[in-house]
Amino acid sequence: MFGFCESILKSIRGLAVRALAPIGILSYMAVRDRGCYDILMCDHIGDFLYTAGYLRAFKRTNRIRRLRVVGTARLESLARFYPGVIDEYRIVGKRRLQLILSAYRTWIGRQYYMAAPVSVIEPSRDFVRQFAYVETFPNLTLRDCIQYGILRLSEEAQPELPQLCQAAPGHGETKRILLCPSAAVTEWRPYQGLFRQLCGIFSQRGFEVSVNDETVPLDECARRMRRADCVIGMRSGLLDLAALAGVPAIALYPPDSRLMRYFDLCRMNEHNPRTAQYRLRGSATEDIRGILAILRAFEEKTDGDQVYRCTGGRERLAAGTADL
Repeated sequence: MFGFCESILKSIRGLAVRALAPIGILSYMAVRDRGCYDILMCDHIGDFLYTAGYLRAFKRTNRIRRLRVVGTARLESLARFYPGVIDEYRIVGKRRLQLILSAYRTWIGRQYYMAAPVSVIEPSRDFVRQFAYVETFPNLTLRDCIQYGILRLSEEAQPELPQLCQAAPGHGETKRILLCPSAAVTEWRPYQGLFRQLCGIFSQRGFEVSVNDETVPLDECARRMRRADCVIGMRSGLLDLAALAGVPAIALYPPDSRLMRYFDLCRMNEHNPRTAQYRLRGSATEDIRGILAILRAFEEKTDGDQVYRCTGGRERLAAGTADL
């Protein structure tokens, strides 16, 4: 009975999307500039960053003279980190963007956008199909899906790092920790207590601790990350931002999360050896010990050493554990 009801709901949603497709197309036509090749960007930080890294190669491969990104105001500041790559950023409201993207999920919308032409960046819906594709090919990451599946670039295409900000990295007399407890996709509310404990422990140890406020613009957030000695947070686009900024970063995953492989922070940021990911175990004491052990491994690491990383749920803790 439940399966039947679920299929009915899916059919109703599908009909609603198809009914709104013409409105979505008209919404895009109202902002279209025929002198530009458009990238229609979903409102996800990580999707934007990994897409932008390949846009120079995309322009070169497809002989695009002028490239424009269409997205929300929230992500506009990230476009400034790619000078000479993104020629223009066109801000649209979030609801209008949702209409524009939803049109692409229909046959008529795809036909129109292919003829326009534009590229639609919405991996969570268009390419991954609720992780079914990734589970079939378990070695794929989000970056791979964007490079090969959406932009259709060759293996030789190399991602370009963002020119994040002028703020010098940390490592001053005062050690700074930036905590990022919230996330759009990863379940984070059950772990607020863990972050409160981490805040107290780091403060007692003499760290300057700050917690990311979602109202902070992303370019300012990047500057704060650059001044931090480590960024610790639930897996979200902010951790991608930290890793690309060259900052030590620890991404935390819920115990039963399926996101670890697809959003593998380490594999998508080979340039930054001080990245790690940790699958939470549900015990605050044990999890804090694990996080502190990673931090100690970061501090003791010298160039060329192997970095602590968690892969596939099999944790390889640094020798010993940190005392609370």
